[in-house]
Amino acid sequence: LEERHTAENIALGLEMIFFDWNLEEQIFAIVHDNASNMINAAENLQNINEHVNCAAHTLQLAVNDALQLENIAYVIQKARKIVGHFKHSTLAMQELHKTQIKFNLPQETLIQSCPTRWDSTYYMCELLQKNRTPILAVLNDTSITKPRQAQNLEITAIEWLTIEKLVTLLKPLQCATTVFCSSSEVTISLVRP
Repeated sequence: LEERHTAENIALGLEMIFFDWNLEEQIFAIVHDNASNMINAAENLQNINEHVNCAAHTLQLAVNDALQLENIAYVIQKARKIVGHFKHSTLAMQELHKTQIKFNLPQETLIQSCPTRWDSTYYMCELLQKNRTPILAVLNDTSITKPRQAQNLEITAIEWLTIEKLVTLLKPLQCATTVFCSSSEVTISLVRP
């Protein structure tokens, strides 16, 4: 929309699209995110019997709220620092790949989390957990990582346990998000009313 994204403008824009595509009598329900303007727009639409909040978006909002809890956010911030160190140091990344081979692990590049996609935090934590031993080996190697850097990147045993628990808790939610976000199948029937 070129206009402001008010409920009235969104409803009008959708009705124009329905008309242009000759769908006025064929739309029975609409799925939308949880923004109040979208909810109100759906309620303002003519001939729409039902509107449903997007389950994937609702799940994302709930997970994002949980990831903002102080102790969890702190551990995630430390995890991001470690990944950032390896992303910005070619030497550390090369040594990580060598060390992964020594420990019979696949050569994987660590993933940096993105605040707008909660599942990137899951992937980041999962890779950190899987590669904990090689990561610690590289961080403790003073020929690769300066002692002061290693000290700034240190994660305690309790924080590693938090990462492990996050992976366990987030995995089924990541699976649900993947199923909900299918673009080749209708997924509304997977969500309880």
